[in-house]
Amino acid sequence: MWNTIALSILLLSSTVFSGKVPSDISEDWTKSVNKVKMECLEQGNTTVEAVDAMLATWDIPESLNCFMTCVFEKNGFVDKDGNFTEVLLQHKGVTQENLRKCENAVEAYNKESCNRVYYFCTCMISSVSISNV
Repeated sequence: MWNTIALSILLLSSTVFSGKVPSDISEDWTKSVNKVKMECLEQGNTTVEAVDAMLATWDIPESLNCFMTCVFEKNGFVDKDGNFTEVLLQHKGVTQENLRKCENAVEAYNKESCNRVYYFCTCMISSVSISNV
């Protein structure tokens, strides 16, 4: 019950939050995506154009959920059991605090679900974004 409430709040806040991922963080994250982009297009059932549009804004459409899962798997951000790894901490903007917060926000999801990584990503983006004000 509390997980559902927490996830609902997270989704609502990520939907209405108007922010921008700082450029240094965006560049670092983009490198990780681009490194495996071509490998993950088929698994994610998407196009280069859709991925590039997402990278320009870090507004991840739900249709890219399996693409992002592939990116996480290929980069070692999740282990073979679906657990998020400390490798994420090597990337700008990722801290122990927001890593744990986002892990907790998605713990109700099956570890094999593409939605788990998708919602983890939206949580992480929300935690590093700066206001457009």
